[in-house]
Amino acid sequence: MYDVLEKIFAIILAVILMFFFPLLDAFERMDDLSYLSVYSATVKFVDSVRNTGKITPDMYFEFKQVLDATGNTYTIELLHRKVDYWPAVDDIIPGNGFNPNRDDFGYLELYDEFYTYQILVIMNILTFKEGEPVYTDNVSGYKDYTNFDVGDYFYVSVKNQSTTAATVIKKALYGSNVSNLTILVPYGGMIRNTTIAH
Repeated sequence: MYDVLEKIFAIILAVILMFFFPLLDAFERMDDLSYLSVYSATVKFVDSVRNTGKITPDMYFEFKQVLDATGNTYTIELLHRKVDYWPAVDDIIPGNGFNPNRDDFGYLELYDEFYTYQILVIMNILTFKEGEPVYTDNVSGYKDYTNFDVGDYFYVSVKNQSTTAATVIKKALYGSNVSNLTILVPYGGMIRNTTIAH
């Protein structure tokens, strides 16, 4: 009786070792390739925006097309931090306002932040119907997003929404405590040029 159970256990263990782990490794390599594709597309998109000072609909849709080609679905978060300089509170003289004659006055850096929905609405790519965001089909109505100034910051974060095949196998082998987030690419920087946009 024990010999039969040992043989069944050995067969099950052999199947797991010879089938599932090589399959998991192959799917993890696919995730690595997807990550590299998403990373290079994100770097290209962000650097194009930083160098031109604008987001064109063609740039955005080309970026999305590369992401879609990986076979996964993604959440794309855009962030434009517009810098604004204001005199420091110590430089305001009560009753007189700002004193421009001081040589040592300081400035505060304040930021207005524009997020994905705001940027896509300005570009006419996204509208809101009944409080829900909806992509528009009016290609001729698309506009460039040109609200950048030199010194502003632009960031993009891409996260996978879909569960990859490697994650499914990991959950089967290791249990359900495996995170679905396997591809996360944050990238951004300062806007260097806006002469092309204006």
